[in-house]
Amino acid sequence: MTYNNLPLTDYYRELKSMPPPTIQLIRDLSRLTHRNEMSVRNWLLGKNRPEINTQILIADYFGTDVKTLFPPIK
Repeated sequence: MTYNNLPLTDYYRELKSMPPPTIQLIRDLSRLTHRNEMSVRNWLLGKNRPEINTQILIADYFGTDVKTLFPPIK
């Protein structure tokens, strides 16, 4: 979406209508993994981890490796 020809108030309204980046991340990962948003939130909070195939899928999405994204639990 371009904002070049919008008044500042309309630009602000457009931005305000968009979900915050954290919510968007949860939604994107939920769609990617076919898991519900509560599961994704729990992964992000470190309460539990997805299965290894899902970890690989998420690591590929971020362009990194599983060890970086899901370091060993201490």
